[in-house]
Amino acid sequence: CGTDKYDSDNDGIDDAYNPMAGVVYGNTTVNIHGGQVVRNVYGAGAMGSVGKATTANDVTTVSGGTTTINVSGGTVGVDGTNGDGNVFGAARGDASATINQFALVRKSTNVSVTGGTIKGDVYGGGELGSVGTFTVSNDMRTFTWTDTDGTDNAANNEKNTGVCHVTVNGSSAAINGKVFGAGKGLDDTFWCEKGIAYSTKVNIVEGTVAGNVY
Repeated sequence: CGTDKYDSDNDGIDDAYNPMAGVVYGNTTVNIHGGQVVRNVYGAGAMGSVGKATTANDVTTVSGGTTTINVSGGTVGVDGTNGDGNVFGAARGDASATINQFALVRKSTNVSVTGGTIKGDVYGGGELGSVGTFTVSNDMRTFTWTDTDGTDNAANNEKNTGVCHVTVNGSSAAINGKVFGAGKGLDDTFWCEKGIAYSTKVNIVEGTVAGNVY
């Protein structure tokens, strides 16, 4: 979950998210083959991140940090309204957080729908959580889009962090809402900082999408 808080200023009030709470240092996989999920599906935590980033000599290396969601059957949501029935490749995040630096998938997301019914929308990214690796200084974020070798190598333009994949491929796959390659986000900051991704890849092969594809 990762929503644990601690007292950051010793005033007796738990006011800051614990950066170690709910963190998965490797990768995550969620498989849904049947049944019903009443609310939403997330590849990462509520405020818990997936992946680990270490920086040495100004070089950032990312290990883990990939989420995978496979929906092949069952139902997600009740009627797709009031915030239910959505599938998010990344984390939930928190609208009250200035920067959701703990609701983070550090490398990439993979959402595949081959069957079942999604009552709401499908997102490659997070609800209010970002995909990619960044550092925070003075409430500003600096993203590090690392290359396929896991380091921030400017000579190689093939990035492997911040990438969201969505695939719909199955005759019985039914999405009642929309498909978004990236995250949902929230436009309450000048930089629209919640729900950032570097790039998206969406493949619609077979199945039904009732709404738009973004």
